Amino acid sequence: MNESHHRQMDDLATRLGRGQLSRREFLARSSALLAAGAMASIPGVARAQSEEGPKQGGRLRYGVHDGSQQDSLEPGSWTTVMCGAAFNCALCNNLVEILPDGTIAGDLAESWQPDAEATRWTFTLRKGVKFHDGRAFTPEDARQSLLHHMGEGSTSGALAIVSQISGITVGGDDRLVITLARSNADFPALLSDYHLSVFPAKAGGGIDWESGIGTGAFRLDSFEPGVAVSMSRNPDYHKPGLPHFDAVEFIVIPDRSARLNALLTGEVDVIEDVDIRNVGLIEASPGFVIQRTPSLRQQLLNS
Repeated sequence: MNESHHRQMDDLATRLGRGQLSRREFLARSSALLAAGAMASIPGVARAQSEEGPKQGGRLRYGVHDGSQQDSLEPGSWTTVMCGAAFNCALCNNLVEILPDGTIAGDLAESWQPDAEATRWTFTLRKGVKFHDGRAFTPEDARQSLLHHMGEGSTSGALAIVSQISGITVGGDDRLVITLARSNADFPALLSDYHLSVFPAKAGGGIDWESGIGTGAFRLDSFEPGVAVSMSRNPDYHKPGLPHFDAVEFIVIPDRSARLNALLTGEVDVIEDVDIRNVGLIEASPGFVIQRTPSLRQQLLNS
């Protein structure tokens, strides 16, 4: 990791400790940091970053500890680290994102403005953003992506957030107006929730999540639930200079010993959720680096 990624990881740990993030959100977002940036923990890349800055190219193979055969591209159902890292953070974008210092910044939205009561929020959306199939991102895509979680009988993981919304309208070609049932000065921050990824709107309503088309840094090549997700670089990504990798593969390896062995034998480049008993082994192996992030995570073992 470079210094910027260290700061972001520290901020996530701080927010976890304050109760501002759930453990699952912490794992998903910290995993995404490993996948989205240039990995200093990969042999050779750390030296290239410190001396010359990030270089584009290569394929990252990332061993993920949390994936399921029930994983789906349907955003309301996302519960695993695999979905959070691969789909929310690599395949898609939200309207807003959290910066390392804990502040909120625009992603697909450039800015937002509340009314005096903080019940009516007007978002100005970023122009020039394209979906992976070349379609232009529009306010209707953002509107339908929120409505997707609001339907009758919804079991979406974001239901508690979108239940505050009483209406969503489109204003022109770059405005989205969200009306809340009650005041909430923190509402934009809630839109960073990893379920609230933006997908293309379908004609007549709804979103096209089945095709796996997003606006994110990587395009979906293949997805086998509980096994692996393969993705390739999006050349039209709206964030200049990103992503650094040409391709990334998320590989589900639930067993800690198998995950460690995959790292040490070169089958993957990065793993997470390292067993504390294996830290010394990794540190003693040439070419590997352990990145430590303080948190309040606790493991309880039954005797």
